[in-house]
Amino acid sequence: MWEWLMWGHQPKPRAGYLAETVDRLLATGPQAGEDAFPLPEKEIKRLCNAAREALLKEPSLLEIRTAARTVVVGDLHGQYTDLQRIFARLGRPGSDDKVWVFLGDYIDRGPMGLEIVATLLLLKLRHPESIYLLRGNHECSEITVLFGFCGECQRRSTLAAWEAVMQVFDALPLAALLNGRVFLCHGGISPYLKRPQDVNAIRRPLDVNPNGEGLLTDLLWADPSPTVAGWCPNPRGVSFVFGLDVAQEWLRSQGLRAIVRAHMVQQQGFEVLGSNEVMTVFSASDYRESGNTGAVLLIDPSLDFEFVTFPALRAASLDADSPRLLVTAAAASADGAGAHQPVPADKFGSPLPAHAAALAGMAESVSLPPQQRRSPFAAAAGQAAPPVGPAAAAVQQAPESAGPAAAEAAPTPAAAQALQQEVEEDRLVIESVSSDKELASLVHRGSAGLQQLEALTHNSRVPAEALARASASLS
Repeated sequence: MWEWLMWGHQPKPRAGYLAETVDRLLATGPQAGEDAFPLPEKEIKRLCNAAREALLKEPSLLEIRTAARTVVVGDLHGQYTDLQRIFARLGRPGSDDKVWVFLGDYIDRGPMGLEIVATLLLLKLRHPESIYLLRGNHECSEITVLFGFCGECQRRSTLAAWEAVMQVFDALPLAALLNGRVFLCHGGISPYLKRPQDVNAIRRPLDVNPNGEGLLTDLLWADPSPTVAGWCPNPRGVSFVFGLDVAQEWLRSQGLRAIVRAHMVQQQGFEVLGSNEVMTVFSASDYRESGNTGAVLLIDPSLDFEFVTFPALRAASLDADSPRLLVTAAAASADGAGAHQPVPADKFGSPLPAHAAALAGMAESVSLPPQQRRSPFAAAAGQAAPPVGPAAAAVQQAPESAGPAAAEAAPTPAAAQALQQEVEEDRLVIESVSSDKELASLVHRGSAGLQQLEALTHNSRVPAEALARASASLS
């Protein structure tokens, strides 16, 4: 281990160290989020350096070819127990031939973002062709300051560790194309995206301006809707909302089958629009105490889609000695859906915590029929192409036939309230970051001692030198 820890021109980290550290992190319980992070600052920084170097060797658009099943994981938001449950149920990357694609938003709002980031980076270095990491809208300096991850690093590690993780986020790929048929990203498509390969025109590493516009912003922030047509302003205050008509036309023009994305909390953990053409997967359960189910998506090489869901759980105690649980939201179900069998214990180098292994057994699965329902926006033969561009600014209501389909996808009040709250917070943040003084004031109030960022590196980024000085001047 020490050869590569003495950073410089040293060999890659040893496989034994990677496996051992993953085992150690996955063995932690949920209470660890209140304690100091187990990896020291130097080890975090060197892990991040190695991961950044590996990620920058990948293109901005990953073109993944596999004859195995693919597991797609949506937002985790610092909820490490959900990642543990997913691994306990389906195995971890490298334990079998499955390919894993993570769609971003690994951090913020939850207490254990450091564990998620470190675990995924370690697995990426250990099994680079079994796991792929995409960037979400929360993998951004300003967002992590305002939504908690910067504070988590300062509380549990150091601001230098936060800076190192931000450098990794700048290197993350932005989208993926699975077997030439399924387009994956965190947010959605863009009026500037003529073909998937356009993503490769975005050069990395780069920071993200949450108040920006263009292809990069849309890949991270855009949202689909079953009740609009064309391109409409996004209530988040950034990017667009796109209708199913736009998505279907783009898929047809590119010979693609589906768009898979994350970014929006769902009561059942997923949402399906059209004939399985636009799918949202959200993996953090009970997000912001909304009672939602978490889910991951399994994609078969034949393009059969199956969601594995993890019920929202309110635990009286998650300790191994007292695993009494109160289930607040049942898993989604479908006729003929079969349950997955737990992964044999020998798939793991060391056992997962008792609470995660126990909760994994509560997962359900939902298989989608090849043609779930006809889209109300399906273009008729000879119909004019839908609007493709921000000129379609007014929100257009779906035709009457869209009513039943829209009702099927409507979330329950708890999830709808959580989504509405997040959209409103996003809007306020976008407005805030348009003014350095406003952001500096928020940073100063939310993270004591942020001026230490100035001492990290000469090119330490937002909110580093300029905003730290502005923050000090506002005090």
